[in-house]
Amino acid sequence: MLGGQIEDFLEENPSFSIKTGKPLLYEDLDYEKVVDGLNLSDKEEGIVFMGHGTDHESDIAYKKLEKNL
Repeated sequence: MLGGQIEDFLEENPSFSIKTGKPLLYEDLDYEKVVDGLNLSDKEEGIVFMGHGTDHESDIAYKKLEKNL
């Protein structure tokens, strides 16, 4: 997911050149693909996701992931 940290860094360091690609969770279909790939059909096991959250608009990614689980 995109985040404020890289945006802040690039804003504070305009002479720094970096190329970035799309994050893993970018489009709505990406969430479905990731959840399908996790193979969570075994109800005897659990999985824990941890994220630090952010006030950046990309924080919506946590809700989108939860919705697809």
